[in-house]
Amino acid sequence: VASSFKDLAIDKEKKTIEIVNATEVFGLGSRLATFVANIGGDVILVSTKEKSQKSKIIYSGNESYTVKRLSKYLNFKSGKTDKEALADVIIIIGEDTLENIKF
Repeated sequence: VASSFKDLAIDKEKKTIEIVNATEVFGLGSRLATFVANIGGDVILVSTKEKSQKSKIIYSGNESYTVKRLSKYLNFKSGKTDKEALADVIIIIGEDTLENIKF
């Protein structure tokens, strides 16, 4: 069943993805990690940090297909960073997501 939801272009791009839960809702990062993995994303890390109001997607290099699709699926704004990171794409789940969780 999971393979029927897979986005083959995301799977083929092989961008590494980190998910940061910046809310007080336990397990939200893991829920999003499961969703992203089911659509073909390569989730390498799920972590938490202190609360953040805004959800966003941060990427290095060029804005990839993966970033564009995740931004559309999740309705998160995306932005480029020059900072070195463990993953190619970092998804930060903020408090603003709690009103309309889609995963």
